[in-house]
Amino acid sequence: MFTGIVEAVGEVVQLEPLGGGMTRCRVRAPEIAPQIGAGDSVAVDGACVTNTGSDRRTFSFELIPETLSRTLANEYRPGRSVNLELALPASGRFQGHFVQGHVDGVGRTLSLEEREQGAELRVRVPEKVHALSVAQGSIALNGVSLTVARLGSERQVAVGLISHTLKHTNLGKLRAGDPVNVEGDILAKYVARAGALR
Repeated sequence: MFTGIVEAVGEVVQLEPLGGGMTRCRVRAPEIAPQIGAGDSVAVDGACVTNTGSDRRTFSFELIPETLSRTLANEYRPGRSVNLELALPASGRFQGHFVQGHVDGVGRTLSLEEREQGAELRVRVPEKVHALSVAQGSIALNGVSLTVARLGSERQVAVGLISHTLKHTNLGKLRAGDPVNVEGDILAKYVARAGALR
């Protein structure tokens, strides 16, 4: 379980094909790499992955075909920045919203427009996420816990970004057309499922 509060922005440094459609990815993240143990879960741009090897500056994880097809990981290249969050410990302080690290699909950036106190980001999200989203509800974009400001037609979602988010995540680098990992609100998913079973 994660909260959508990014702890560090890492950098992809190596991609290694493993066969069978799998890829090993190594990320430079000196701020958090020393804290990651073997087998620990890490959210990388909001996708939960398992650490398969780490040192004081980097950690590695394997991307299976399912992850590559469902997330933006198939577009990773050396030098790309990625949002990182360690799994929430049972004794940890909960700050964002319930984020599972189970990406629902890839959205596309429509615009990132500066505002007086930050910016507004508009993204076209997967239909299943748009259908469950509500204004002032929660959504995770590239693993960042955000509040939906507006819902638009054609699967559009607008969120506000404060200056801290722009500086301390990779959302501030987005340009029109860029892919974004999207995870809808888990509570909305359960409510919708419960309604469907009635």
